[in-house]
Amino acid sequence: MKKIFLLQLFYVIITITLLSLFWEFVLEGHLFVKGEEGFDEKIEYVLTTLFFVILALIYPTYKGLLIISNWKEPWLTRE
Repeated sequence: MKKIFLLQLFYVIITITLLSLFWEFVLEGHLFVKGEEGFDEKIEYVLTTLFFVILALIYPTYKGLLIISNWKEPWLTRE
């Protein structure tokens, strides 16, 4: 179960990274959204996006796995 969950998180991170790269290097040029930027600035934007995505996924994932690992069914513990 944890392997599948972590694999899904990995797929989310990869998908957002690829979409961010696509936006920075392909769509901005065609849509003329921003002015001329260097390669380093574009990579910096992609890495910043990736950092915030990972940060946004860390806490809920950690808290959710902690809740699942400590799960007890309350109706079975009553006496």
